[in-house]
Amino acid sequence: MSSSTSHTRASLKFHPDDSVEFLWGDLPLFHYVARSEAPNEESPKPYFHPIRNLRGNVITNYRPNDHPWHHALSMTMTLVNGTNFWGGQYLPEGRRLPHAGKLRHTESPRLD
Repeated sequence: MSSSTSHTRASLKFHPDDSVEFLWGDLPLFHYVARSEAPNEESPKPYFHPIRNLRGNVITNYRPNDHPWHHALSMTMTLVNGTNFWGGQYLPEGRRLPHAGKLRHTESPRLD
């Protein structure tokens, strides 16, 4: 191993809106949004976007045209006790379900 090997440092950048970025050196690899501003019919949930590869290319899509209730990389469920946590037009005929749920970030892990 060469003694001149450079070491890239990983770091977190916290934002006042309860979001956080993970940086690899100066390159932001992902942005985690804890509080979604999505409309209720999209079943708001925390999400990761943008996510970048090491070349800096964005590899996620937030609210694609055909499924705007998809929020990049996020945890989702279809129905839980009759509540739609997926969002959007869940039924095949394009009907929206009457009960949209919301997933909330409640506690951050320790980053020791």
